[in-house]
Amino acid sequence: APKWSVDALVMFKQEKAPLQFTRLLNLWIQFESQEHFTDSSKFGASQCPQAVHDWIARGCLPMFHLQKVLKGVDPVMEFEGKIWAWWASLQPQGRPHDSTLLERDEEGRPSRVFEGDWGTLRLPGANGWSSVIATICFW
Repeated sequence: APKWSVDALVMFKQEKAPLQFTRLLNLWIQFESQEHFTDSSKFGASQCPQAVHDWIARGCLPMFHLQKVLKGVDPVMEFEGKIWAWWASLQPQGRPHDSTLLERDEEGRPSRVFEGDWGTLRLPGANGWSSVIATICFW
C-alpha cells in the first residue's frame, strides 16, 4: 500500500471510535485495494472545511493537529455545519438536498433513498474518501 494510505490509516486508528468507524475503515481499505490505491481523483473543494485543506497541504500526515478556534466558539458545532455543507455539495446530481443539509429520513439521518448514479462518489486516492474519513476524525 502507498505511504499516503498507511499514514492516513495510522491517524484514523488513533481515534477512540465506535465499532461503526472501524467498519468504515475496513470498507475504505477494501475500496482502495479494489481500486489499486489509484491516486488520481479528489472530491470537490467547494465548502470543504479548512481543516481538510490543511491536512492535505501537509501531506496527510498522521501527526496532524487542528488549529485552535476562537474563544467563545463551539468548535464541534461550527465544524459540524461545515461538514454537512461540504457533504451536501458532494452529492450526485439529482440527489435531494438543499444548500446545506441533505434530506433527512424519519430518524433524522441523511436519506439513503436515491436511484441515480453514485459514480461521482467513486473517488479513490489520497484526496478521495480518505479526506472524508479524516473529516470524521476531526469532528
